Amino acid sequence: MGYIDADYAIDLGDRRSTTGYVFTLAMGPICWKSMVQYLVVLSTTKSEYMTVAEAVKKALWLSCLFKELRIQQDGV
Repeated sequence: MGYIDADYAIDLGDRRSTTGYVFTLAMGPICWKSMVQYLVVLSTTKSEYMTVAEAVKKALWLSCLFKELRIQQDGV
């Protein structure tokens, strides 16, 4: 299972957004990331889009890893 969120322009100094995601397996976190976005975006939609793009890349990587390790997955 994966959860994502973005906080649009929370840093008042440089107006950058914060990105975060966490993936869980068996109700425990297995992969997470929280960072300030490297670009300044002009809308909440673009901020969320950047967050989704980062999380999807990680979800695909985890999916390939699970297949290689032969781990049963339900939500990734």
